[in-house]
Amino acid sequence: MIKFRLAVLLAERGLKIRDIHTRTGIPVTTLRTLYYGRSNSVKIKDLEAICKVLNCSVGDILDYQAG
Repeated sequence: MIKFRLAVLLAERGLKIRDIHTRTGIPVTTLRTLYYGRSNSVKIKDLEAICKVLNCSVGDILDYQAG
């Protein structure tokens, strides 16, 4: 199972969903689904934009957990 770690990364940096929206233009609804781990897919361009803003890698946002 793949888990989204966006909530953890934002908390560590003291950022909110709105901050990422403002810096990337990604719709707030899309960011919320990632934040709460409700998304079944994510666009590569959105991952790239989030990584750029958070100065992280895709592996920091997505976490694979067996089982």
